[in-house]
Amino acid sequence: MVTPKDFIERKRCIVCKSSDNFTWTKTSYRHYLSIRQDISSNPDVFSSIPKISDKIIKLKRCSNCGFVFASPQIKPISLSKIYNREASYFESYSDTKSLAHLKRQSTFDLEVAKINSLSAGGNILDVGCNGGYFLNKLGDIWKKTGVEIDPDAAKSAEKLLRGKAKIINSELEKANLKENFFDCVVIRGTIEHVPDPERTLKTIFKLLKPNGIVAINTQNIDSFAAKLYRQNFRLLDPIHHIWNFSPSTISLLCHNIGFNIEKVNFNYFNTPYFRIIDLITVLTDWITFWLFSVRPNRVSPPFYGNIMDIYARKPV
Repeated sequence: MVTPKDFIERKRCIVCKSSDNFTWTKTSYRHYLSIRQDISSNPDVFSSIPKISDKIIKLKRCSNCGFVFASPQIKPISLSKIYNREASYFESYSDTKSLAHLKRQSTFDLEVAKINSLSAGGNILDVGCNGGYFLNKLGDIWKKTGVEIDPDAAKSAEKLLRGKAKIINSELEKANLKENFFDCVVIRGTIEHVPDPERTLKTIFKLLKPNGIVAINTQNIDSFAAKLYRQNFRLLDPIHHIWNFSPSTISLLCHNIGFNIEKVNFNYFNTPYFRIIDLITVLTDWITFWLFSVRPNRVSPPFYGNIMDIYARKPV
């Protein structure tokens, strides 16, 4: 069970190592659930504990590089146990007939097409593969492996893929995978959760062959909507999304490890998430903020730039 003692203050940026930062905004898990009615029907270990759900979390922004991180945040050892034993994320994704699932499947097609354009196939690893839904979208040019810390999700992935992929129920660093083996590593919707993104990306670097590609999918804290809506930004989950990257900070971290950034994509207008009404809403809210300096109270809608896909290559 998680308690307030499982939280620690974060003072140092994990990207540039600076300790100079300021509070960008404040929020709580209860506030996040209140603005995300589409997911709050799935209770988890945090929502039922007032001392956790009501805890004020600061989103600190590094004064040097602009990286945004949650503080306080759950200790790494406690975080690993939570995703291993009490994860609720799989339940949110497991309804394969839901509209949300079908929308995600559509965006998978775009990401798979981009990966196929950057690599000729071979061995591919999905880090945080959940129920195997992304791996299932990949064609036969790929020999598939998935790593998933949640045992229920890993079992579901094995059932879905029926021997077409090797699924390992483990943390990436403990999965005993071959170095210089993979032609592509996918880490989508995961880098913002892991206790140590730098360690994770260093492990991925070792696992990739020279000229191999890493495909990173995560929320963009420098998106127009994030800047406008702040604590009402729809992806600002202060408990699960403890690291909030921008194109510049994820690129800097990758560069520090040795990767070369190949491409940054923002899929939106070509996805089912695009709606004219959302464009009108954001424009109206921006004009109101510009005229009266009053931030909108509503939750930010899906919008261009909220999600980014970063493709980086390991040098030959």
